Amino acid sequence: MVYDVWGETVKRSHGLSQNCPAGSVLVSEVVQHRLAHPYHFEPMPLGENAQPGLRSWRLLSTSLPVTRETIATP
Repeated sequence: MVYDVWGETVKRSHGLSQNCPAGSVLVSEVVQHRLAHPYHFEPMPLGENAQPGLRSWRLLSTSLPVTRETIATP
């Protein structure tokens, strides 16, 4: 079977993966917002080929073990 995946989620993940330095983890604004308490992030500018308006953050470290209680819900 062959599958095609389209849409904004695919565009964003492609933009993040294309601009992620080796050994780093980049996340979107939504993920950074939800994980800002247990993790530390820094803004990471994306290259010129990135999707307009896409902002990313690079994971720096964690301060707490991640559990259901430490993840913020919208």
